[in-house]
Amino acid sequence: RLRSSLMRILQLCNKMPYPAMDGYALAVMNLAKAFSTAGNTVGLLCMNTTRHYVDEKRIPAALNEKLKLQAVKVDNRISAGDAFVKLLQNRSYNVSRFISKDFDLALQKALKDLDPGIVQLEGLYLTPYIDTIRKYSKAKIALRAHNVEHLIWYRNSEQEKNFAKKVYLKLLARQLLKYEKNMLGQVDLLVPVSPIDAGVFNDLGNKKPVHVCPVSYDDLGKDEPITCEPDSAFFIGSLDWIPNAEGLQWFLANVWDKVHREFPRLKFYIAGRNIPSSIKSDEKKNIFVIGEVENGRNWMQGKRIMVVPLFAGSGMRVKIVEGLSQGKVIISTGIGAEGIPVEHKKEVLIADSAEEFIEAFRFCREEEKMQEMEKQAKRFAEQHYSATATARGLLDFYQKHT
Repeated sequence: RLRSSLMRILQLCNKMPYPAMDGYALAVMNLAKAFSTAGNTVGLLCMNTTRHYVDEKRIPAALNEKLKLQAVKVDNRISAGDAFVKLLQNRSYNVSRFISKDFDLALQKALKDLDPGIVQLEGLYLTPYIDTIRKYSKAKIALRAHNVEHLIWYRNSEQEKNFAKKVYLKLLARQLLKYEKNMLGQVDLLVPVSPIDAGVFNDLGNKKPVHVCPVSYDDLGKDEPITCEPDSAFFIGSLDWIPNAEGLQWFLANVWDKVHREFPRLKFYIAGRNIPSSIKSDEKKNIFVIGEVENGRNWMQGKRIMVVPLFAGSGMRVKIVEGLSQGKVIISTGIGAEGIPVEHKKEVLIADSAEEFIEAFRFCREEEKMQEMEKQAKRFAEQHYSATATARGLLDFYQKHT
C-alpha cells in the first residue's frame, strides 16, 4: 500500500499517452494510473501534435475523468527552414518545435485549477515551460528523463553513413548537450529511468536530488487470455523514431533472410505507428506488416519471440519491460537492453551482430530452454518493474522533498 499522505501531481507530456502503444505512452500512462489508483489527484496536460495526432474522440471518457487528461493541439511539423535558422542561432531545433503559446495558456489554467504540489515534466522537451510553472505555481518541478536526449542523437550520428547528415546530427547532439546540461540546474528534482542515465546526468553536473524510477508495466489491469502463435517473432515500436526505423531495416537487410532459410516456418510480424513504405509484407519471406494496433500489450501476447534490433537510443525500452512481464523470449542488442539489469541467456538473449542474432534464433529451437527463459523473464519483471512498486518509490521521494 502506498503512503497515506496524498499528493496532487500534474504530468506534462509532449505527445499523447493514449493509445498506450509506444514506449513513451506506456511509461506515462502506467505511472499515472498507479498514482491515481493510490488515491492521488492526477492531471495530464498533453500536446496533441501534428506528428503524433490522436483523435480525442477515441479517448475513453473514464480515462479523462480519472486522470483529468487534457489535450492541446500543437503544430510540431519539421521545417527545413526553421531547422536551418536554429542551426545558425546555435539553438536546439529539437526543443523549439515543442514551444506553443496555446500549451502555455492551458498550463497556466491547469496550474490554477489543480494547484499541484509536483509538476512532473515527462521529458526534456517540456522544460521551456519552467518559467511559466515558476510564475503561476509553488510546485516542485521534477524532470522525468525518459532518455539522455543528446546521447540519442550522438548515437544516431555514429550510425549515419551520409557525411552531410552525419555532421548535422552531431551538431544537433552538441546543441542538445548544452541545453540538457543547463536544464539540470533549472528543475528541483531529477527522475531518470536507469542508474546508467543517472550517472550520465551526474557527470554532466547535476546537483539536484535524484531518484531512479524505471519504466514499468501495468500490474493493475488484467490481460485478456490470448493464444500465443508458437512459430512467431515480432517487432513493435514507433517507426517515426529514427533508431527504431534504422534498427528494423538493418535486421530485415542483414538477419531475416538467413533466419528464414534456417527456420522456414517462423513468421515475422511488424507492428507500430508510421511504418515507412519501404518496409513491406513479403509472404515468401514470412514477413507480415500489421501497422498500428489498438492494444499493443494484447497483440504482443499472441506472439512468442520479441526482436529489439536497436543500435542507438538512451533510457530504457518500455517494450522490453512489457515483454518481460508477459514472459516473452527477447532477442535484443546491448543498447536495446541498456538500463535493464538482465543477463544473457537468463532473462534475455543479447545479440549485437547479424551472426549473434542468428545464433539467438538457433537457441530458440530448444523448447526446454525457451520455457525456462520465459519463466525467468516474467519473474524478473514482477520483482523489479510493476507500476505499483515504481509509483510507491517515486511518491516516497516526492514526499521527502516537498
